[in-house]
Amino acid sequence: MRSKFILPEDEIRTLAEAHLRAPSAVPDGTDLSGDGLRPEGFSQAMEARLVSFFENDLAEAWTRAEPIAIGSWGRGELCPRSDLDLLFVGDQEAAGQVTAAAQARGVKIRSRVPEDPSDWTKGVEVFDILSLLDARPLTREAELKVETRAAAFQKQLRAIRSRALSGIKKEKQQRAVRYDSIEGFLEPNIKYGPGGLRDLQQAISIRRLYPEKFTDAPHAAEVYSYFKKLFLLLRQRLHLAQGAGDLVSAYEQRPLSDWLGFEHPRDFMRELQERSEPRGLLC
Repeated sequence: MRSKFILPEDEIRTLAEAHLRAPSAVPDGTDLSGDGLRPEGFSQAMEARLVSFFENDLAEAWTRAEPIAIGSWGRGELCPRSDLDLLFVGDQEAAGQVTAAAQARGVKIRSRVPEDPSDWTKGVEVFDILSLLDARPLTREAELKVETRAAAFQKQLRAIRSRALSGIKKEKQQRAVRYDSIEGFLEPNIKYGPGGLRDLQQAISIRRLYPEKFTDAPHAAEVYSYFKKLFLLLRQRLHLAQGAGDLVSAYEQRPLSDWLGFEHPRDFMRELQERSEPRGLLC
């Protein structure tokens, strides 16, 4: 369970009322374009509010710290209770000021500074390196550094591909053991459960690590994109529930089903359980 909103609760709920929209049609997998799923609107609204705080209240330190959004923030997939991950590639003292001021306001960010300014992959775990695939600079100064590091990072990425693949497989196996239960089937975890957001993101990462192996599989990419949108929308809605996190609990299944437009909760859960099968996600 995630107990902390990324912004004050009243701000989150105001943004949700304005930007979190139910699908325009029942998401039963018949339209893989995902045009009726719009989780990005709510994510962008939350990000805009976060960046506004940093730029207005901490402008000088924010600029000197040179922040880069990674994780769900970098991918543009913020949810009300997401982790806020930042990589600071500028002044370390300024980075500390930003972190301290944010936490004092109740905005809890997880941040790190590269061990080696010339090699952002040094001294970090595989998943921290993979997060750089979606790194997004939040200031012009940070953007310039990302641009100058782009070619070197691609070489470093190719060098760690097999290690990254091994790390993904190991983490996936550990999750499979944890969530392989009737409880996990009846009340699936939208992020960590089989076929959930973590599996989808890892599948996408593997496609990007080995692009030469997936040149003839456009349909798979379309499927991944569609279900990422659907599960992200569900996660955003779940995070607004009282005390909820990533679990599609029995209590939340009817409200979610009604909101998505399904005729009955069993139709919603059948769709969720059938589509969450992990087979083939990493093939």
